[in-house]
Formats: sequence, structure tokens, C-alpha cells
Amino acid sequence: MVALLVAAVGCAHPDLRGVRLAEASAFEHQDPSKVWMQYRDFLGRVVQGGRCDEYQLSQAVSFFEDLTEIRVGLHMSEFGLILDRPQLREALGKWDEWYSEHAKDIRWDPSLHRYTAGKN
Repeated sequence: MVALLVAAVGCAHPDLRGVRLAEASAFEHQDPSKVWMQYRDFLGRVVQGGRCDEYQLSQAVSFFEDLTEIRVGLHMSEFGLILDRPQLREALGKWDEWYSEHAKDIRWDPSLHRYTAGKN
């Protein structure tokens, strides 16, 4: 099993359930497909062995997991996040399939301060 330990020395561990409220509201006026692709591109680079910032990683994974309900399974250790790249690669494939079916349904929900895939 090939795993990556993402350590954040001297930093607080991020909340893995989503972005902070103030940051989340910044997404409100963005095109959902643009937000999706920014996170998708970042995780694609991580899967290929690219630099992996713990905070960005937790934001990206939380975005996809909360929106799609497809879990990748990041694990927190005393040193930081533990990420299994093959598992992330598999999740990216599932997220891509989900997106091809649901992209048109993604909307910003101001009451939840996040994107949802509910139909209006």
C-alpha cells in the first residue's frame, strides 16, 4: 500500500468537513463547474505525485465528498493526514462519473453555505 503522510508542522489540523464559513461564502458567486475543475485539477496533480498541502487537500476532498457523498477516506494521524494515492485515484474516477451525470444540478445553497446537487 502506497500512502502519503501530509504533515503540517506547527499548524492546526483543518476541519475535514468543509471550508470555514467565511471562505465558503466566497464560493457563492462562482460558477460551480469552475470550482469543480479547480479542485479536480489540484487532486489530479496530487494523484500524479504533485505537492500536497494539507489544508488544500482537506478542502478539495471535503468539497467532493460533501457534494457527491462518495467517500475517499482521508485518515488523521498525530502527524497529519494520511492519503492513499491509489484510493484517491479511484475516487477521482467515481467523482468524474458523478459529475458527468449531475453537473447541471449543482447549485449554491446559501442556507448550508456550500454547493449541493439538488434540483431547483
